[in-house]
Amino acid sequence: HLYVTEIAGARCGLGRWGNQSTVAHAVADSIDGPYNKAATVIQHEAHNPQAIEFDGSFYVVHIGSGASKAPVADCSNSVTAAAATAAPRRAGGSAPPATAGSTVHKAASPDGPFLPVEALNIGSCNNPSPFRHKNGTLFLVCTWSIKSAPKPEGPWSAPVDIKPPPN
Repeated sequence: HLYVTEIAGARCGLGRWGNQSTVAHAVADSIDGPYNKAATVIQHEAHNPQAIEFDGSFYVVHIGSGASKAPVADCSNSVTAAAATAAPRRAGGSAPPATAGSTVHKAASPDGPFLPVEALNIGSCNNPSPFRHKNGTLFLVCTWSIKSAPKPEGPWSAPVDIKPPPN
């Protein structure tokens, strides 16, 4: 089982990941693939998914809510496609943030259905990567921090900064 980001909008490219991304479930007979899409398991806006099995349930931790109110784009014609792939800009020229935190979805099987769960104190976590230590503690490694919790629903500890060595 593999969970990957895909773009919801018809013929929209990677430039639409910010509000058109979904989480797809893909399966293969071998870890080397080829993988085939089984289903879209979390609707847009959801990306950077990482899955973990925890006490018999399956969890996907990802950026975004999976409950965007933005319409699914149709980039089929060149005018629409150009507008859809152009990232909106804020004053000063920077692109707006695509999401406002991390979300956890849970299912009884890897095929879903995945439903959102309230994850106490999870906050924002860029590129969430869950890991269960052999002592049972669940860790969530983010780009520049790490958090811990007794289970995916939390409560999550305050983040501890990860400082990479210089160079």
